[in-house]
Amino acid sequence: MSLIPFAPPRIDDEIINEVVATLRSGWITTGPRTKQFEKELSAYNGNAATLCLNSATAGLEVMLKWYGVKEGDEVILPPYHQGVEIKVGGNKYILLRESELLMVIR
Repeated sequence: MSLIPFAPPRIDDEIINEVVATLRSGWITTGPRTKQFEKELSAYNGNAATLCLNSATAGLEVMLKWYGVKEGDEVILPPYHQGVEIKVGGNKYILLRESELLMVIR
């Protein structure tokens, strides 16, 4: 069995300077540097807007709300969902095996 080799991250002076500038700005999360990153990412990808969030869970919550999932709705998940509970209150989560999930999607 071959292992996936460790790939160290690129940490050069440019990266270090960006981290230091962020820390010195006083804004670690949703400050002006995040807004600038969202703007540049939108331009790079050619989309109208980009929203940066702090986690995949937050992204899933936004996506569920975007699609109109509300309290009491049923949400179908594969059994391998990392055990993360999405906080759209009062929903019924249905765990399906992969073969069952494929039948729902088709």
